[in-house]
Amino acid sequence: MKILHIEDRFHPDMGYQINYFAEYHNPGTEFHILSSESFSLWKGVDKEDIINNRDREFEKKHNVKITRINSYRSGGRSHNIWLKGLLRTVESLAPDVVYTHALETITSIRIILSRLNKKMLVFSDTHTLLNQRTPGLKNTIYNSFLERIYIPVLNKKNIGVFYTAEENKNILLDIYGVKKENVLPCPIGTNLKDYRFDEKAGKDIRQRLKIDINSPLILYTGKLNDIKKPHLLLNAVKEIENLLTGKIHIVMVGAQDKDYMQKYFNILFSEKVELHLTGSVSNKKLFEYYSAADFAVFPKENSLSSLDAQACRLPVIMEDDETNRLRLKEGGLCYRKDDVGDLGSKILNLINDKDLLKKLSENGYSYIRSNFDYANIVSVMEKIVEQRFESYSSKNKVR
Repeated sequence: MKILHIEDRFHPDMGYQINYFAEYHNPGTEFHILSSESFSLWKGVDKEDIINNRDREFEKKHNVKITRINSYRSGGRSHNIWLKGLLRTVESLAPDVVYTHALETITSIRIILSRLNKKMLVFSDTHTLLNQRTPGLKNTIYNSFLERIYIPVLNKKNIGVFYTAEENKNILLDIYGVKKENVLPCPIGTNLKDYRFDEKAGKDIRQRLKIDINSPLILYTGKLNDIKKPHLLLNAVKEIENLLTGKIHIVMVGAQDKDYMQKYFNILFSEKVELHLTGSVSNKKLFEYYSAADFAVFPKENSLSSLDAQACRLPVIMEDDETNRLRLKEGGLCYRKDDVGDLGSKILNLINDKDLLKKLSENGYSYIRSNFDYANIVSVMEKIVEQRFESYSSKNKVR
């Protein structure tokens, strides 16, 4: 069976879902990736090096094939781009199965509304969460398109759609109206090969940053910008600063938005709090920082880093919503959304309660290993694809 995964932008060195799909795919399956030549989502990349060298290394390492095509509207940060010659390219590659990632993109819409399903089995997925569905005229028009055109076609063609979290499962069923039998599980996970606890690596990080082994270390990883709002962590610590009985360290790992930093990172702490800004770190090195910390805080949104952190036995604090409650079910705490005082209280709780910290560390790791290990997730997803392909082949007399 030949499976073609379509992703508008693909970087072979990143830790995204499709990268792990490629790493853990069934070796008996021919795995092909179709993407654009756009890398505008990542700053400072060498496009020619990726296409000519890194792609080839990825292909060899994971026994996959990568095809790239040109695109329109692909120079900025927009996730919606137009792949040139998309349908023609898919037909020329002649896969048995097409998995077009992100149901809501222009690319997936083009695939699903086309006649390709008469020649090959088509799947898609969604990563959309409720906090990403903003009101307004654009959203109203899009919802009307979903209701009147897109989803009726998808349902008529019986196209399977994988949900990546319980929250977007409910979106597929209750808001989009996808038929229940075509809503399929494939949760976002973490790679236990990349993310693991390493005591020595953690001690080395502390030594490099000159942080005493007994001093509490609070970690944030991710972009430092107005979307992720890591300054909320600083505000929360400022709220509890007078209640601290000893010195603590805040370590922030990630690329910095200059305007955002100038606006929000001007808080003055006493000698009880020291802030460390490391800049960007390779995702292959993040486990070292997770191993060094006492707990992590991701103040805003549904950061997938929460899964990676728990895989390294690191407790996590995030804002309260359905997705975060599920991801932190055993290994973390949720604070009331936009309530800096409550966030500060949760931080102080973990600083002072070592027994709770140990419990969250152990239980969180076991929970992630059982429910969010990509090796298992990909195996289950591929079995679903194989079963549906057998049924499709029988009905359409494929092969």
